[in-house]
Amino acid sequence: REDASMTYRDYIKSLPCSVCQDDTGSEQHHLIDIPGIEKGMGLKLPEVFSIPLCRAHHRELHLHVDGWEVNYGSQLGHMLKTILMASRDGWEMNRDE
Repeated sequence: REDASMTYRDYIKSLPCSVCQDDTGSEQHHLIDIPGIEKGMGLKLPEVFSIPLCRAHHRELHLHVDGWEVNYGSQLGHMLKTILMASRDGWEMNRDE
C-alpha cells in the first residue's frame, strides 16, 4: 500500500473503471442482486464486495443489472479482479476497512 491511512473505499475510488478503464474518477459500487448474498435490514456488505466504476457504468448497472452483466461480465468476476489488484497492491482482505 502506498498510503497506510488510505481506506479500502478510497483505494477502490482510486482505481480505473473496471469496465472501460476510465481513470478520471471511479465510484465505489457495492454488489447488488447476487444470488445467495442477501442484505438484511440494516446490514451492509463488507467493503471487499465492491468494484470501481465510472459514473456512466455505475448508473447503467443500477438501471439494468442483468443486461449490464450480459454486456460486461458478472459483478462477482469484476470483484475478483479488483481483489487480485488489491492483493498485488498490498491490501490484506482479513478485515473490513
